[in-house]
Amino acid sequence: MNGNNSIFLSIPQLEGRREAADELLVRITQTSFSFAIFGGGSEDLKALFDLPHCSNGFAAAVSALADDPVFALPFAHAYVAVQTDNLIFVPKALEAEDPAVYARYFNFTDGTAVHQRDDQEFNTVFTIPEKAEHFLTHFDQATLLPLATPMLSMTRHFQGDALVLDFNPQQVSFLLKKDGLPVFFQTYEIENSAELNYYLLLLIDSLTLNRNTTVYLSGIIHEDDTAHSCVSKYFDQVYFFLPAQPESDIALLNDLPLHYYSTLLAQLSCGL
Repeated sequence: MNGNNSIFLSIPQLEGRREAADELLVRITQTSFSFAIFGGGSEDLKALFDLPHCSNGFAAAVSALADDPVFALPFAHAYVAVQTDNLIFVPKALEAEDPAVYARYFNFTDGTAVHQRDDQEFNTVFTIPEKAEHFLTHFDQATLLPLATPMLSMTRHFQGDALVLDFNPQQVSFLLKKDGLPVFFQTYEIENSAELNYYLLLLIDSLTLNRNTTVYLSGIIHEDDTAHSCVSKYFDQVYFFLPAQPESDIALLNDLPLHYYSTLLAQLSCGL
């Protein structure tokens, strides 16, 4: 970790070993920016950068295009997950031919293009901020994802009910799945355990959760810290969600808790 509170891990002589076949995973929120570089075919993790707290994650992403030499060479594909408040899950039975019809449900304050991602049993319709749209134009081949998609991907084998919480220093994303399908997703600004406690109680009441609800945690959270203790007050089954990357070499992360980057690494599976 360096002076601006960011983390950068890489293989030796990364710039000389960057290849056009490399794949890029990017995660952008309002207050964070991170990326990971995998060798062609997703075989090995070459680099990981994480800026977990900043004033504007979208501005940091755009600045990285100009300032970071790892972006000088093209990537074979980029998977870019972006925070947005404009997101809905649409069952296939209610799918419209033009996703723009769902725009009436959105609050357009930044970014007007309506995007749609097709999943097996539902579609995700969303918008992203203009700076994120600009970031995407840098890549010839890119897959755009809302933050919910990697969380859905890494839990796609769940058939029952589960609550997934993904932690950043100033934000927590909540995903609830019932019978294997998403019924709720939202990202809240949460800076302390009191605010986390408030949102947990709000969701427990509004979504009819109980102590038997299985909870999975990812991101910047540790066992027995204040956030973990807060969650454990209300749920009996609380687990860390570790990244499932059996075909990839992620030894670069051996000295870090693997659940830190579960959602970032899950973006690799979003192109399957």
